[in-house]
Amino acid sequence: MAVHIDDIKTETIEALIYGEGRPLTLAPVMTKEEREFACRKIRQLTSRSTYLWAKDLKVVGTSVGEAHESPETERRYFDEAPATSELLAREVFPFGSPVERIVRKVAEVWPQGVVVPDKDGRAFLPHIVRRWAIGGGANPHIDQSRTHLLGPLGIGRRIGLNVYMSMPEIGGAIEFWNRSFSDEEYVRLKRPDYGLDRELLGPADLTLRPEEGQAVLFRAWEPHAVEPVGGSGDRITNAAFLAVGEAGRPLAQFA
Repeated sequence: MAVHIDDIKTETIEALIYGEGRPLTLAPVMTKEEREFACRKIRQLTSRSTYLWAKDLKVVGTSVGEAHESPETERRYFDEAPATSELLAREVFPFGSPVERIVRKVAEVWPQGVVVPDKDGRAFLPHIVRRWAIGGGANPHIDQSRTHLLGPLGIGRRIGLNVYMSMPEIGGAIEFWNRSFSDEEYVRLKRPDYGLDRELLGPADLTLRPEEGQAVLFRAWEPHAVEPVGGSGDRITNAAFLAVGEAGRPLAQFA
């Protein structure tokens, strides 16, 4: 059952982090008109974009995942973050991004609030947009936290936050596995490109297909994947992470 954004409480976020792990689905957080406007702009902006690991994934800006690949991509990530944020605010979300709407509510109920971290005074990218074209999908993977970039922030776990602005006719659902990996185990088992082989995990424990306008918050430290996109249409999301740090520290927002 989808939860309305106004019904998010401290206990809602605690249950997601410390409970049984079922993803939290939010009722639509955008109007149809907002979605159509944003998706039209995103399709224009991503017409020639590329992504490091998947040719069918189009991204506006550099993601934190790419920033981990080399010193050069990390520099590009921080160099581009301010301009990417400004572009999204001006061209895609002049009415305010859906991720920011949700984060504002989480910040109201989480005792320590939410902050966008920085490295040496350079802010992380707060949120991002992604577009999967026909044929695109994501291997099962986890989003690691004890990395050279995120480790100094004291992050233990990442909550994934995706708002679904467009969904394809076929596929595009999120798949979840109720299993945990240490960072060391995950690195040892990874494919040469990225993620894990499906044969290693077996069938997904949960497959969730959000409706357009809905948002999903989930435990990104557990395996998850994206079904290949098929039929007509595309899969467009506004996304971010809310990372859980040491006790008494605010959640960290980045993408």
